[in-house]
Amino acid sequence: LPGMDGRELVQNARQVRPTLPVLFASGYDERELLEEVRSRDAGAATASIVKPYDFGLLASRLSELLEA
Repeated sequence: LPGMDGRELVQNARQVRPTLPVLFASGYDERELLEEVRSRDAGAATASIVKPYDFGLLASRLSELLEA
C-alpha cells in the first residue's frame, strides 16, 4: 500500500463506511493491531488471518465477518 499501512487504509475506509467488515492478512501475529482497531471501531466486524493460509480458512473467516 503506497503511502499508508493497513491500519490507515481501514481508518480511511471506515470514515466512508463505518461498519465495513475488515479481514487483516499478515505474515505476523497482529493481535495489538487487531485490538486497537476493534476498540476504535467497536461497531464493525474486524478479524485477522496469518499467512500462509489455505482457501478453506480464508472462506471461513470471510463468512464469519459477513455474518457478524
